[in-house]
Amino acid sequence: MCNHHASRHLKPRHLKSSATRRDVLRFTLGGLGLAALGPVAMRNMPVATGAPQNITRVLLINMIGGNDGLNTVIPRTLAEYYSRRPTIQIPAGQELMLTGGANSTSAIGLHPTMDQIRALWLEGSVAAVQRVGYPSENLSHFTSSDIYSQGVRNDFGSLGILPSGWIARYADLHAPTPMGAVAVGVGRPLDFVGGTSNPFLVQNLDGFEFQADPGNPNDQQHRLQVVQGVLSGFGGVGLSQEAKTALELGHQLTAQVQAAVSGFTTAVTFPTTNIGGFLRDAATLIEGGFETRLFYTGF
Repeated sequence: MCNHHASRHLKPRHLKSSATRRDVLRFTLGGLGLAALGPVAMRNMPVATGAPQNITRVLLINMIGGNDGLNTVIPRTLAEYYSRRPTIQIPAGQELMLTGGANSTSAIGLHPTMDQIRALWLEGSVAAVQRVGYPSENLSHFTSSDIYSQGVRNDFGSLGILPSGWIARYADLHAPTPMGAVAVGVGRPLDFVGGTSNPFLVQNLDGFEFQADPGNPNDQQHRLQVVQGVLSGFGGVGLSQEAKTALELGHQLTAQVQAAVSGFTTAVTFPTTNIGGFLRDAATLIEGGFETRLFYTGF
């Protein structure tokens, strides 16, 4: 049993009478906490190369609940910034000036704690996109969050697609393997819901392993070998064969992920915070050679 979805095992799970082939495989994997592998990706399992791959990646950090953008990227030459927020402004002169670098500007500054971001800005590695929104905005924080997560506003039908998150649709088209798009530490965001692929959703990489028997913790390796031996000797057909394949691939992926965790080396000191751990996990998968194109995390 994998413990990265441990809460799922607290509730009884039953197949509906109209269960499809996909439902059966999802049920089989879900009982082991491996639903992230998904039934439609059995022939697209990742094969870690043990070295970083030369592909472009996106790492998205969702500051869930909101972020004060005006105190992050400060419009220091805008008088209304100071007059309309007399108690929560960053006082003039305390912001970090963005002058003297590749993206030099005197119109804005950064929050005083963002000195490392400023250094990246001055070398041309950071940009800020201000006043991002959508027409006729909905003033509900939660509704707006859903709109951003789906990338569509109440009009899936005219687009000819089912309701889904933008990452789910991206994964279907460009990153269909389970490790093509990964979420760490944020559960299953709306961005990942829908589509036909099943991206990898994990609380943390250390927890993505088959649980040991608490009564016999030293027998774990033997237990895994026995299970894998049973699977390799099974010769079913149809759904039973596909379930067997799914479980075998689940063992392979678990082994690959844990090998990446144990072999991870870096000169970077990650903060001992939740977000620090999530970013370390993303770096671990990159160094481990997985084909992940999009990482999603947050705090």
